[in-house]
Amino acid sequence: YKWVDLKGVAQEFDERGKVTKVLGFIADIQKRRDDEQALIEAKQRAEESDRLKSAFLANVSHEIRTPLNAIVGFSEVIAHTEGECEREEYLDIVKANSNLLLHLINDILDLSRIESGKMEFIDENIQMDELCEELRQMHQMRIKNDVKVIFERPAVSLTIVSDSHRLRQLYSNLISNAIKYTEKGSITLGYKLKGNMMEGYVRDTGSGIPKELRERVFEPFFRVDKSRSRKLGGVGLGLALVREIVRVHDGSIAVRSNPSGGTVFDVILPL
Repeated sequence: YKWVDLKGVAQEFDERGKVTKVLGFIADIQKRRDDEQALIEAKQRAEESDRLKSAFLANVSHEIRTPLNAIVGFSEVIAHTEGECEREEYLDIVKANSNLLLHLINDILDLSRIESGKMEFIDENIQMDELCEELRQMHQMRIKNDVKVIFERPAVSLTIVSDSHRLRQLYSNLISNAIKYTEKGSITLGYKLKGNMMEGYVRDTGSGIPKELRERVFEPFFRVDKSRSRKLGGVGLGLALVREIVRVHDGSIAVRSNPSGGTVFDVILPL
């Protein structure tokens, strides 16, 4: 189909008054229609961007205010507390909220830099077995229950060229997310070669994600279980950062989950 502009007038008639000749023209206006549609879509994107920016700022102010209130409030309480045990307890709360605030600000800055294209990526040779084992040990020490962190070592080890800091951040955010929702069983990380792609994954035996929420888990500040995530120090930016890191690398990420338990995040990155 093509859009055209047709104009014409009746030029000649027969004895019964029926038109026998029409004089007019047909102009191809497809480009004009395409340009109009592009302007409409650009306007819609600008409006959506403005809406998302407002929602993002509202969420940021709320998330920053929460740990900040705890820091200010308990700092004042500490000043008037004489008991050593109570003082230690309040200091731990202040320290935990300070770390949460710092983590939140770092995530916001990273997300903003990546989305604006101002994040620098430094390529280097990365030995994947060493990186995954390092991540396994680091996160195992963080876990306070009986959950095991497992690295599934592939038959053939792989060395890739990428930014090691961002690759660690990608895996760490996926593992940290799994830790929040896994109370028993295991969290497994690994990778495998698939053609000219590397397929990384993090699999857990946690509570699972309902089907209708699986695409939303990559939205900034979205949490499947807000009370549990906040209790464990989550602000809902970890998976949003993962998605942006994958996007910059021209890769893809998908989530598979069983609502009765167990979730897998698959990340595919071109080599």
